[in-house]
Amino acid sequence: MQNRVFPLASPWSCFARIFQEDVVFPMIKTERRLAARFNLMLPVRVRVPKSAVPEQWAESLNVSPRGICFATTLSLQKGTAVHVAFEMPEEVSRKPPSEWRCTGHVVHIQPSNSPQEAMDVGVAFDCYEVLPLTQTSMNKGQNDPHF
Repeated sequence: MQNRVFPLASPWSCFARIFQEDVVFPMIKTERRLAARFNLMLPVRVRVPKSAVPEQWAESLNVSPRGICFATTLSLQKGTAVHVAFEMPEEVSRKPPSEWRCTGHVVHIQPSNSPQEAMDVGVAFDCYEVLPLTQTSMNKGQNDPHF
């Protein structure tokens, strides 16, 4: 009996299914994310645009160049637009540490493990501005009219 190899639809995977006498060998599950996540606890400023709710500080759970997950008590829903600002470490961006001011949208919400009734919120970045740390107000307080 001859083995048949079928290429996968995804160009990112190097795995294939091999069929032999009606036996299917399972494929190894691959990561679907486009960017690696880094489990970093960073202070994050969070604001909902056009909302009366004041800006809040949160703590990140993980971060990547394409999004961030943080714990917050803000009442957010999937699809909600948010502004976040935080210091992106060199290990994630592969550039000197800088302030990232991002506009994104909530892609997932799940209960947090924290006792403060917080939710873990995942945000995908739609756009962002990168500023050198010397020009930012990240550590100077919350009163930044441009955020």
